[in-house]
Amino acid sequence: MEPLKQRRLVLELRQRIAKGRYPGGFRLPTELEFAKELGVARETLRGALKILEEDRLLKRIPRRGTFISADAKVKEPLRQLYLLVPCPDYFTKSNYATRQNLSELLAGVLAVAHKQHAQVITLPLSMVNTQEDIAWDRLACLDADSLVIFQGNWFSTIYPLLKERKCKVAHIHGMRFEGSEFESYVRQWYRINLNVRRHYVDLIRELATRGCRRIAISEDYLFDPINPILQSYRDGLAEVGQAEELVAPLAEDGRAADHLESIHNFYRKTHFDALICSVADDFRCDYHRSLNANLGLPASVQLVTKRQYEFNNMLQPKVPFLQSDFRHAAELAVEVLLSEHYAAGETLMP
Repeated sequence: MEPLKQRRLVLELRQRIAKGRYPGGFRLPTELEFAKELGVARETLRGALKILEEDRLLKRIPRRGTFISADAKVKEPLRQLYLLVPCPDYFTKSNYATRQNLSELLAGVLAVAHKQHAQVITLPLSMVNTQEDIAWDRLACLDADSLVIFQGNWFSTIYPLLKERKCKVAHIHGMRFEGSEFESYVRQWYRINLNVRRHYVDLIRELATRGCRRIAISEDYLFDPINPILQSYRDGLAEVGQAEELVAPLAEDGRAADHLESIHNFYRKTHFDALICSVADDFRCDYHRSLNANLGLPASVQLVTKRQYEFNNMLQPKVPFLQSDFRHAAELAVEVLLSEHYAAGETLMP
């Protein structure tokens, strides 16, 4: 059985022949040059070329080189969609909210890809989930014909590569890129905007209708310039006439104990009657108590979490949460990439 890398390389080369990138009579680079260009070992390349030669898709001429056969015919393969993920175990070792969002995103991608006879390939970028450890050789498969989907801004390190190779990208995000260092990259792609502002403004309106007059927020990354949540919170307050901003930032990578103490102190100082919040990754919930009790807050305080956690539907009373429609966004992303007329643009989710 051929090694996995070799099988992938055979498929990649077949695609290039089928799409006319390597027309009949085309002379391939030398083995050393070609292996470097493709980011594979010479042994892997040698095995792949042998398979293509056996399939009569190319011929080797001694002292002249390796050429694509003049009559090479390859059935157009399934179109491939590359779904970028930070690392191989991201689906299993991420926090609950991330796993939920990824599951919805993958379900949407697979549903439309199946209907349109496309193949989905997950492409991990790092073995250890850090931007400083990108496996650049894994990206050798991406070129101007590549259809790429990703969510968020973790992948910003490879934005220049995606631009240089002119990949067709569908970018699902909930951020504000105007005026940022990323704007010139994302504007050349199709963006599916999760419309964070609408979610927060609608939530604050709903809390106000329930009689809340001191609506607070405690989340991470609130002061990140591309994070629209703080401004969305402010817009919501303006609509319901709350003049005072009640903001208690959650420290990035902070411990649950520190976060709980911060919330306690913030409540004693401000006496908020509603809180939109995140919880730290190491937060341990007592399922025999309400979330208010777990956080040390009076039962009268209205709580809404920024995302869905494992406890939201298990506690009594159930805890409402903000939720973007990742499945619908992913379905739209695939439809855009597989359409005949891909072009840069943006869709604002409802």
